[in-house]
Amino acid sequence: MNTFKRLKTRWKIMIGMVAFATVFGIGMLIKVVAANDIKLSINMGEEMVFEDMDTPFVAYIGISGKDEAGETSYEKIVYETSNSHIFTVGEFMNEEKSIIQLLPVAAGKAKLNARYIVDVKDGEPVYSKVFSGDATVPLIIDIGSEASIKTTTTADPVTIFMNGSIHNSIKWTYSRPDVVEVKSDPLTCQTATVTGVGAGYTIVTGTTADGLFANFPVYVDPSLTLNEFTVKSGQSIDILPYTNVKNPEAVYWKADKDANGNDVVTINNGILTGISTGEVYIYISCDPSFDEDRTVKAKVSVPFDWLDTVSTMNVGNEYQLKTTLNSSSITWSTSNKDVVSLKLTSTGTPDGTVYGVAEGTAVIYATRSYTNLEGAVVSETIQHTINVVDAFGISNNEVTINKGETFTLTALTSNENATISWAVADNKIVDFATVTTKNNITETFRGLKKGDTTIVVTQVSSGVLKTVTCTVHVLEPVGSLTIDPASVMIPVKSSTEVKLFINPLNADNQNIKWASNDPSIATVKGDSLSAVITGVSGGDTTITAISEDGLYIAYCNVSVRLPVEQIKLNVHNVNIDMATEKYQLTYTVYPQAEGVNQDVTWTSSNTSVLTVDEKGLVTFKKPGYATVYCQSTDKTFDYGTGAPFDLCEFYIKKPVTKIELNHTNEKVDVGSELLFTAKITPNDASNPNVIWSSSNTSVATIDSGGYMKAVGSGYAAILCKSESDGITAVCNVYVKQGVKEVVLSKSEISVRKGNDFYLSANILPDNADNKRYSWVSSDTRVATVDDSGHVKTLATGVVTISAIADDNGMIGKCIVTVTEPVDSITLNSSAETLLKDSKFLIIPTVLPLDATDKSVVFKTSDPNVATVDSEGLVTAKKGGNCVITVTTNERGLVASCNITVIEKVSDVSLDTSEMFLNVGATKVFKTSISNSDSATDKRMLWASSDPGVVSVDQYGRITGVGVGSAVVSATAADGGGASASCLVKVVNPVRSISINHSDETLYVGDSIRLSAETYPADATVKSVKWTSSNDNIAYVDQDGEVFAKAPGKVWISATSEDGNEIKAFCTIRVLDNVSATRVAVNAKEIFILAGNGRQLSATIYPRTANEDLLWMSTDTSIANVSSDGYVSTVGVGECEIIAYSSRNAVQTAIPLYSVAISKTKITMEQYDTFQLYVDGSPSKYKVSYRTSNPRVCTISADGLVTARQAGTTTVNATVNGKTMTCTVTVVDIEDEPRVIPYKLDN
Repeated sequence: MNTFKRLKTRWKIMIGMVAFATVFGIGMLIKVVAANDIKLSINMGEEMVFEDMDTPFVAYIGISGKDEAGETSYEKIVYETSNSHIFTVGEFMNEEKSIIQLLPVAAGKAKLNARYIVDVKDGEPVYSKVFSGDATVPLIIDIGSEASIKTTTTADPVTIFMNGSIHNSIKWTYSRPDVVEVKSDPLTCQTATVTGVGAGYTIVTGTTADGLFANFPVYVDPSLTLNEFTVKSGQSIDILPYTNVKNPEAVYWKADKDANGNDVVTINNGILTGISTGEVYIYISCDPSFDEDRTVKAKVSVPFDWLDTVSTMNVGNEYQLKTTLNSSSITWSTSNKDVVSLKLTSTGTPDGTVYGVAEGTAVIYATRSYTNLEGAVVSETIQHTINVVDAFGISNNEVTINKGETFTLTALTSNENATISWAVADNKIVDFATVTTKNNITETFRGLKKGDTTIVVTQVSSGVLKTVTCTVHVLEPVGSLTIDPASVMIPVKSSTEVKLFINPLNADNQNIKWASNDPSIATVKGDSLSAVITGVSGGDTTITAISEDGLYIAYCNVSVRLPVEQIKLNVHNVNIDMATEKYQLTYTVYPQAEGVNQDVTWTSSNTSVLTVDEKGLVTFKKPGYATVYCQSTDKTFDYGTGAPFDLCEFYIKKPVTKIELNHTNEKVDVGSELLFTAKITPNDASNPNVIWSSSNTSVATIDSGGYMKAVGSGYAAILCKSESDGITAVCNVYVKQGVKEVVLSKSEISVRKGNDFYLSANILPDNADNKRYSWVSSDTRVATVDDSGHVKTLATGVVTISAIADDNGMIGKCIVTVTEPVDSITLNSSAETLLKDSKFLIIPTVLPLDATDKSVVFKTSDPNVATVDSEGLVTAKKGGNCVITVTTNERGLVASCNITVIEKVSDVSLDTSEMFLNVGATKVFKTSISNSDSATDKRMLWASSDPGVVSVDQYGRITGVGVGSAVVSATAADGGGASASCLVKVVNPVRSISINHSDETLYVGDSIRLSAETYPADATVKSVKWTSSNDNIAYVDQDGEVFAKAPGKVWISATSEDGNEIKAFCTIRVLDNVSATRVAVNAKEIFILAGNGRQLSATIYPRTANEDLLWMSTDTSIANVSSDGYVSTVGVGECEIIAYSSRNAVQTAIPLYSVAISKTKITMEQYDTFQLYVDGSPSKYKVSYRTSNPRVCTISADGLVTARQAGTTTVNATVNGKTMTCTVTVVDIEDEPRVIPYKLDN
């Protein structure tokens, strides 16, 4: 049953249920008449289909008649099942306990038995006869999500589930044992394994021991080890060895026709026969409609070939050539129409008839074009050579055959009367077979052994001898092929070599073609001696070697193996009875992929407790503990310490067979206790523990130790059940219930004298055995009560009416108060006027004075105006009117008093406390009274502190009279003193405002100051208030300073502060800062003579950048640069002129070299030397020197000046296009030394 609970409803499919017995819920009705008039009926309801084994059945119970006590009660019915292995009795479905659940356990037939406890004698229940109803739990077989089982011969068995039981075993039968085999789990009979034997279809039938059965279909899908076959026209081959079909009649065979509806092949029970050239598919299916999911197909080709030909013909002869195709489907051509021509039909096309035109050789071509199965247009040509002879010749001048084959030669002669003779040069190689025509025109020969020889044909005609020969080559044919080994097992991604043996070894044509039936599993590459097979992925496939000679085929079965990662058993702990005898273990090998070794070995850790066979079937020997190991036998891979394994722990126990209780039938009172003990048989059972339960816990409860407590009246069955083995024992208990409480319909009541009423009593609990009671009054002078609970009141006072239980004297009471009624009510005042917060006491008078209840209730119509407490004290809350009513509690008589409350104004305010008012303008004040909803007099008295500035009328209307300030006040007219005032400033108004900027553009971070001027000049208030339409874009302070914060557009407004709200606006557009990314200067380098200057220009990019261009010099002792980029050199040396952006200092530096000659004038004596150089020039520039008069002085390449003769000349120094001059004066050498002062320039 647990197996079915694990299955989800969506996987459930109930298949082929046919039951020969009555199914649960047929709607039977059984009535049996008991001697004591009790009749029970058991109705199983309408017929139903059960979704799963968790769905309970429902039985409806009916009772008629009376028991010995004259009662009818469903609680007195005891239910039992005739076979708890089929169904058990569950819970009641309603409070009456007339509907009971029946819980299915397993398939089978059983009875629901019911007995009625008609009486109890000496504490023991007396039962009626047994009333029974037949019920059947149908056999349900669950095979998963499909309506059938699909498996293969190599796949793991498929597990199916059913609601079987070892107590009602299932036998399996099937119409085709060559398709499938089914075995039940012998332990539970709730699962079975379905193993495919061969391709096909069969019906599997499961039948229980008591005759229930169910059917389900099984399809074992066909498979092929080859997906392509070739068969010649007229040839037949058997393809069964390449399928998983055990019986060809168990499947369906079919072959397609070609595009013209013609047969290409036929297939019958696995025999494939070629008919005509073409490509088609053949199909094998286990379904007669060839459903795609149950069908496998293969491509079959019948090659294009010759059927009837001629090799040699005489001039003038013709012959009809034939192929495996109809001639109309062929295009014919000849290589030499002057030797062999093609005869045309009446339609003007050749049909394969050839005609010998002249002696020679020609090739005939037959071509067909067709669309293959892949949709490609293919052209295929076969050819045949024909020799045409004139006079005497032979049909073939050279023949090559295999040993054992025959061939025919024909002498070609135009003289039918000539004598023809034949001779063989070596008849050990070729010999005669038979003569097929008269006069020796045709001879048939047979090749005997390998070698070459010559056949000589001689013709004698009219004494003339002619001879022709035919050279014959006899080849050693291929007789057979063998691959060694015939099967290999290799790990994935590895390779192995197989040998190919061709028999005989000296066969002439040893060309071999190798092929893999499934290259995705294994590939092959080889020659005529061997081949290398490489495993690609896990699985089984076939490697084929085909000889070119004879098309002999050899096979090698290849298993590409993946390593075993895990062995997993279907269960890992089994706790089971010794009586079960056997248990079937199953296992799963992971990964679940092709190419994984599925073989395992089974071992037992203790064979004295249990043994296990090679299929995992465990046989119990004796109670105890043992472990079963399941280990992979795979040796293809190195698993280190051992191949993967799994284990299952077994505990084989000795079951309980019988339980006996120390009590069997008991009668007790509610609240009493009883101790139960159980005797277990056998006394050495593996698990002697029991579980105690009560069938009716509202009557009796029992704890795990067997202590029972009677908690309510009625009948209950105490059940003792073996914890492990389901054996039960029962004790029936009857519990009697006494009266616990008497509850009256009222516990107290007040009534007027002279009135009557009824009381009723309820005896508790409801199941009390004796519910009779009697009525009693404690004072019959005040009230009396009769047996029906009718109470009559006689006088005022208090009395107790009681109901007393006959069973045990339990009492229920009602306190009765008898009262005298009131007649009238008056008040001390009917109307009053009060000031707010004052009080007034209302005094009622209720008559008669001796009335029992003179209490009254005070109530106000409007507690917001006036409240009244329970003593009649009225409190004025706010101005208004209300009514105070006084009502007697008895009879509801009413009197009233009208209340009027006077309330003064508590506080007053004006709509403004300070304001500007233009001269000549008016305004009406709005007043607000805090208690306006309740104040009695809301009038105001108005006044101005200076009527010459502001005047005010009785309605609060003010008028500006002259410039100045005055206070206008409003005072409540009710004399309460509430007042309010406003300071009024009378001004000459501002008429217009002008701002010094109307439209400006700023960048984020910039600022600008605005100023405003008011008009006219005599306006009293000239100040303005500055505001921005969006402070997030631009903010303005009260000095008019605007600060740009974010891109956008805002309006800055200046508003007059004299109350006239005169405005002027300035539009501010704020642009985002565009940062400079580079600065481009119009020079890369400045090379300049000291003292000179140069104008530079620069551009900031992008051109939209809002940064200023700045200039600087890194050394102002060498060069200065103005703000507009003019460079002035002031010294000699090297520095940089930098152009940079004002905000982000993006810059470009220009190197500057300020150069000068070391001396501009020198005076020298003859033959003196002086070193000149250019100061400030970098080493990368070469200086060239030149003298204008070498007779006066010369100058070397490095600037050394040598004086030659007296005179004056100039020396030029040129570097990087810049030339500097030094004037050299040479003087004669004087006899006396003298000091020549050097006047140095620079």
